[in-house]
Amino acid sequence: MIYWSALLLGLAGSLHCVGMCGPLALALPVGKTNTSRGIFRNLLYQSGRLLTYGTIGALIGLLGTGFQLAGAQKGISIVAGAVMVVMAFLPLHLSGPFGKTAAGKKWNHWIQESLGIIMKKKSSLSLFLFGMINGLLPCGLVYVALAGAVAIGNPLESALFMIIFGSGTVPLMFLTVFAGGWISGATRVRFQRIVPYVVAVIGILMMLRGMGLGIKYISPPDPALEVRQSSVGNTDACH
Repeated sequence: MIYWSALLLGLAGSLHCVGMCGPLALALPVGKTNTSRGIFRNLLYQSGRLLTYGTIGALIGLLGTGFQLAGAQKGISIVAGAVMVVMAFLPLHLSGPFGKTAAGKKWNHWIQESLGIIMKKKSSLSLFLFGMINGLLPCGLVYVALAGAVAIGNPLESALFMIIFGSGTVPLMFLTVFAGGWISGATRVRFQRIVPYVVAVIGILMMLRGMGLGIKYISPPDPALEVRQSSVGNTDACH
């Protein structure tokens, strides 16, 4: 269920990605024809983004593991879900406030400078690196996905969550590289209205997951509680 949520978030948020990263994607030197070389270079760019998302997911998963070892994983899942619900009603352009800080300005300057240098090389490797750097751009949708990834509390599973999320954004981003103007502004607005509802639903699922209500696939019981109940059952059987 949690991975389906990641895919749904990526698919629903695709148009946000097209709006934010579309201009960069259109500038890529992949060729605008549907040739095997163009497809390969486009896939390199998309793979670079997914690698960055997966790496960030693994790092945030380590943080989640720390919470799990401290016995706070259920609380983190509930808090992360609540944060996602709140963020659903906020604009996804959350990079604005960050970009106005000194650290934000330095970060954005470094990304723009790096992308400019990589763009000049026009090699296959440069497209992969371009995708990796692109994945580091401040993005409200990515922040929402990371809130879900930290609640998982496992580096590998959190990385997989972020990769699946990123994969959901790939189809539209892939098409945008070849034909960025094919989606009308009105269509983007209509789809953008769906995103908050998807984010809110995923946030609620996260909260239910942390509550351990014993609902199969949605809110599995706390393993520690199951062990204690099993131990009590075995003790009663002995008597």
